[in-house]
Amino acid sequence: MAHTHFSAILLSALLLIPSANAADFTGVGSWKGKGGKSSPKTDFTTFEIIIEQSGPKTYQMMLDVVHKTGEKGDQQFQIICDGKQQPFKLTGTNARSNRTAVCEQTSSSDLTIRQMENGKQVTQNKFTISPDGKTMKYVLTESSDNQAYTFILKRQ
Repeated sequence: MAHTHFSAILLSALLLIPSANAADFTGVGSWKGKGGKSSPKTDFTTFEIIIEQSGPKTYQMMLDVVHKTGEKGDQQFQIICDGKQQPFKLTGTNARSNRTAVCEQTSSSDLTIRQMENGKQVTQNKFTISPDGKTMKYVLTESSDNQAYTFILKRQ
């Protein structure tokens, strides 16, 4: 009888494990927007973000832009969203390798990455997914000029 009770408790606990995945970031996928629709305006004609989940609370992000001049830019990085400061290896156009970052996921639809250089915050990236999962609001705040750029992207 005690063995049956323990098995029922274990099975109940195991059934809860998939629900832990419900907290995964709903922004995983491909997103695209038009730079001219940003606020304030940028010289981007297109802006694309691809987010892949590569482990528990671990995301690979790829950002691609095309400027009005036709010049292309791209950046890639992987981040663990555990609220702890970690080395931040950014590759691609204008990449900086001497940064650290903190990633916090406050809900399944909100994720914020703060990048630091020499102990000071240099950028904040905030990703918010709409309730219907079709739109991403991406706000990039540059600490150097305290300017926030807002992009609205559509799920592809």
